[in-house]
Amino acid sequence: MSNSSVNALVKNLYARGAKPYSTAKLVFSGSEGDYGADTRVVITDRQVIDKVWRSILNSKPYARFSACGYQKIEFYSTRCSNTPLATLTVMCGDVYHGDAAYVEGTGPFPWDSSKEGRVGVYECEGLNELVLKYLKEEYERGQKK
Repeated sequence: MSNSSVNALVKNLYARGAKPYSTAKLVFSGSEGDYGADTRVVITDRQVIDKVWRSILNSKPYARFSACGYQKIEFYSTRCSNTPLATLTVMCGDVYHGDAAYVEGTGPFPWDSSKEGRVGVYECEGLNELVLKYLKEEYERGQKK
């Protein structure tokens, strides 16, 4: 992928050192709007990491999102396994659009009436559902204890 075809979401992650090939683990965390802010899942499965990156690399600008809860994805590399390189906030989309995401520290996003939404947010198809799947499993595991 040439640098000119890379969107700002990908550029922001790359600038912080988070890249597909160097991501060793992801940490998914929830919010009070879903399974609770204390629900966290460490992901080291390469297939899941690749799914997350595929969604990010295929993302496109997206102005609308729903405030029904938001999750975080922290990116870690093999060189920096204790401190996240970047954190992605993922918000649920609506029935017509994919999930909205942005890199923390790149906002706040002003309202843009021509886009009927906020600037700097990217559509990452299936990302919210993927993260929620793992958070739900972790939450249910904790409820059984």
